[in-house]
Amino acid sequence: MADDNVDGDLEATATEPLVQSPAPAKKNKKSKPPIDPRDDPKKMDYYTKWVDSHYVRSYVDTKRKYVKQKVQRWWDAVRPSTVLGLFVDNLPFNAHRNSGKLQLTVFLIALGCTVWPLICFLVYKDDIHIRFWLGEIPLYVCLMVPCVIFLPNVGLTLFQSQHCCADEKNPGYQCCSIRTAAAQKVVLIFWGLVAVACIGGGGFVLHQAGEVTSNLVQHCGQDPQTAAMEDEWQNLDEFYDKCAPKRNKPITRCSGYSGRIKDKAIAEYLEDIEEEFECAGFCKFWAKPLYQEQTEIEPGARCASELGFHVAAAGHNIGFPIVLVGLCYLCVGLLFATYDSL
Repeated sequence: MADDNVDGDLEATATEPLVQSPAPAKKNKKSKPPIDPRDDPKKMDYYTKWVDSHYVRSYVDTKRKYVKQKVQRWWDAVRPSTVLGLFVDNLPFNAHRNSGKLQLTVFLIALGCTVWPLICFLVYKDDIHIRFWLGEIPLYVCLMVPCVIFLPNVGLTLFQSQHCCADEKNPGYQCCSIRTAAAQKVVLIFWGLVAVACIGGGGFVLHQAGEVTSNLVQHCGQDPQTAAMEDEWQNLDEFYDKCAPKRNKPITRCSGYSGRIKDKAIAEYLEDIEEEFECAGFCKFWAKPLYQEQTEIEPGARCASELGFHVAAAGHNIGFPIVLVGLCYLCVGLLFATYDSL
């Protein structure tokens, strides 16, 4: 009987459906508003603002990540080392694989930058007007560029890293990379020194030429140099009016001409100005010439203005290109400071 009862209990248990335990509720990862608007309809505006701000923040975060990725890709494509690598690494003679070829590349860049300063030196070295008003400084600046522009080659020679690899002929030759970071810093310093020298020299020439031009064109006779020129011209003009009021003979044939001259160098310079620029007077407009015939002079042209334009042109021809050379060397130095093949 006992066995029958046990079998009956087992059959009853087997026929009963199994009760499954309820699955755990999934947590909602989405953020919920701090209040339920259904509880308080008056706070519906607050709920709407919260939803709007939530989606706005999500949109802004997505756009920020997208822009950041785009900027990173752009920077990887145009970063300084990549830009310099596109130039140096693609040269036909593989400048990045050989120290001597890299030196030759830098030398050719420097040689190209010295062409214009040397031309300016050859053009203005015999110009008496530049020497008289600006002195020797513009010529020294022109010669300074070839002297200092090869300093980057010295920096590369002293501090360039040595990259070497084993090959079949030299199997024991180990690969090495020496002082890469130090070479980049020192090369940047050398290029920076050249840039500072060129920018400073060219800027000084521009400043000096601007001051002299202003004194000649706008403030003639107010500084000592133009005042001395004007005083000598007035002295000779008065003497010429007494000697030949109609200016029918040269002033040099007037008796007492040599004794009337206060400064012989200035008198000779006034004669050179009238002959070269075809002008009359110094600070005075519409003056009569001292050494040239009236028909050879351009009407209304005074010598101070013509000299000012000449000095300004010389200052721009010398100063601007040298400043540009300095800026170019600064940019190239920054590129070399991030170049990994030094």
